[in-house]
Amino acid sequence: MRGFGLCGSTTYLIAAIVFAIAILPICAAAQPTVNIFTDSDKYQFGDTIEVGVAGNSGGQAMWVDVYLGLVTHDGALYTLQPDGWAGDIGPWMPDVYIPSRFEMERTPFCWINVPCDMPPVVDVGEYSFATVLAHPGTSDWASDLSLASFTVAISAGQDYYVSADSGDDANDGSEDAPWRTIAHALARGEGSEENPVTIHIAAGTYSASTNNETFPLNMRSWVSLVGEAALETIVNAEDAAYHVILCDGVMDTSIEGLTITGGNACAQDGDDARGGGILCIKSFLTIADNIFIGNFANWKLAGGVLGGSAICLIDSSPLITGNVIKGNQAEYGGAIAFFENSGGRLEGNTIMLNTGSGIYCERSSPVINDNTITSNSQNGIYNRYSSPTITNCVIQENATEYGHGISCSSFCAVEIEGNIIRRNGCGEYSSGVFVTEDSAAEVSDNTISENRGAGVSAFGPCSVEARGNSIEDNDGSGILCDYDCVLKAFGNVISNNTTAVKCRWSRVLVENNEIEDNVNLAGYFGGAITLSGCTAEITDNRLSGNVSRDCGGALYLEDSVVHCLQNRISNCTATYGGGIFSVDSVVTLSDILVADCSALDSGGAVYLNGLWAQMRRCTIAHNSAPENSSIDVWGLCELEDCIVWGNAGDLSGCEVTYCCLEEPVEGEGNICAVPLFVRGPFGSYYLDPKSPCVDAGSYSFSPGQHSGSTTQADGTPDTGIIDMGYHYPLP
Repeated sequence: MRGFGLCGSTTYLIAAIVFAIAILPICAAAQPTVNIFTDSDKYQFGDTIEVGVAGNSGGQAMWVDVYLGLVTHDGALYTLQPDGWAGDIGPWMPDVYIPSRFEMERTPFCWINVPCDMPPVVDVGEYSFATVLAHPGTSDWASDLSLASFTVAISAGQDYYVSADSGDDANDGSEDAPWRTIAHALARGEGSEENPVTIHIAAGTYSASTNNETFPLNMRSWVSLVGEAALETIVNAEDAAYHVILCDGVMDTSIEGLTITGGNACAQDGDDARGGGILCIKSFLTIADNIFIGNFANWKLAGGVLGGSAICLIDSSPLITGNVIKGNQAEYGGAIAFFENSGGRLEGNTIMLNTGSGIYCERSSPVINDNTITSNSQNGIYNRYSSPTITNCVIQENATEYGHGISCSSFCAVEIEGNIIRRNGCGEYSSGVFVTEDSAAEVSDNTISENRGAGVSAFGPCSVEARGNSIEDNDGSGILCDYDCVLKAFGNVISNNTTAVKCRWSRVLVENNEIEDNVNLAGYFGGAITLSGCTAEITDNRLSGNVSRDCGGALYLEDSVVHCLQNRISNCTATYGGGIFSVDSVVTLSDILVADCSALDSGGAVYLNGLWAQMRRCTIAHNSAPENSSIDVWGLCELEDCIVWGNAGDLSGCEVTYCCLEEPVEGEGNICAVPLFVRGPFGSYYLDPKSPCVDAGSYSFSPGQHSGSTTQADGTPDTGIIDMGYHYPLP
């Protein structure tokens, strides 16, 4: 067929031309020529298309009909006729005489604005003008077909406008002539990295029932949505679409200033069962200053493994900032869910009153910073197989049904720093921070308080490092570890909990903590530190004002191997062992001060019942018990280089050497003399330089040994022969 040696998209665009030519048998010879031109091959909304023609007679005089048409982006054909453009086939100039010497150079003959209703140039896409000559009143061509193809696109780098109230999708999208629907604007937005597009959305409600909005809104790279104000610009899918907004493979775009509601991810499973508000797949974008409310993810039908009713991220790394996310519903991630290697930053948001967890992370590693996460029905943040960093957030009053402030399970590695974690949980099995199933958590510099169960709880195998936290006023333990946990607690203040640290069948290091005023009236465990079946080192802690209804005001040790070094225990109370209670354990107590403690029954300072204990360089002073002694021993106990003074009752069942005692006790190096206690920087049990306990111990120093401690109020290091009693750290 003459005139159709074309390929690619142009072939598609002129397919409608074939319609007409199919009814016009083509002549074998055509000498005249006619050509059509446009002044550009690319146009944007707001431009004007100039259409021109040129031709010559080819040396023949003849009568012809002149046809001129437009093929639209969707393949429809319109022809210019004497009365104007029409949707049927007819000549523009019928029965025109062409002299044999006729020749016309390229000459403009019409101008068409974009967009235009007739001929319809109203959408982005590829178009073609076409012209041909035919013998009058016949279907025989008298010339070849001429085409002028062009494209229409949203101009890159421009701002466009949408108004549900005053817009029209036939407009050009300018501020004075906005479009009506967001979907229409997105379909026409074509941005680039160098020239992004912003679509400004006027205040109003955008829904199927108000402005014929269609959902989901399909975001495009480098095309952003900016609402006039989140409270006034409402995008509502009316529970009729799985997602309000879908971002699939989108980059460098933003969604700002909208209320996003009515997403209903109610599919049985798959991606349409999560992300009711926004679903992001392999996308990089900013979601800022929006309100998400009333979105749903169908976790029940999906088996409880999906979620993220407000925002669901799959292999995506967004910046999510300044949003209010409340009243959404999903089992996991009632507000936001991170899946499949998602990352990015979640910063400065308020996430509240959602059904399910506030945030859910699975196999992801986002940075979660400076958010307020409150009053969600399950966990504030729930992590599985993830490595998030959680900093400077307020996480409070979550887990009203069940769960924790922060939950970490299934091989997580989580950093939790600088947060306020308080009043989470609904019972004794809840906690501020929960770690389990081979997970590891670094918990540092947080305030963890008033949680319904423990402040920090761990059920192994897992590990927790708690450093520099204030763990106070929790209904359960400050730190609770059970079964094959590794706990390292450094430099915390742990006070006013049921117990400070309670561990079972775990490996424990508790160092340089202030452990005060914990009161256990609930059961058969200690007030400050309880260890059962553990291997532990307890070093350089201050334990004061702790109470147990039963055993061990400061330390309760059962079936454990424990080394205690450089601890100060004071003003603690229990029925047995006001300071320390040990049963069936191997215990070494080195440089321990137990002072001003009391037992309601026996062992005002220490109650030892079981395997073996050794006490070296300890001061046991001014402790009381109505029965038996200050140190009540039922087993093997060795005291060496200790001061035992001012206690109610005598030593019972101990092997004593090189100790200062009120009453004579058989043993090498023991003395009965007032130790001359004086007050110093860290307490009241330093030794006067003239004390008989100075240089009265069992051995001489090795070079560097005990160089960081002293018995002297002025800080003079102990040298030569060891002094008896507790050695304070240097000031």
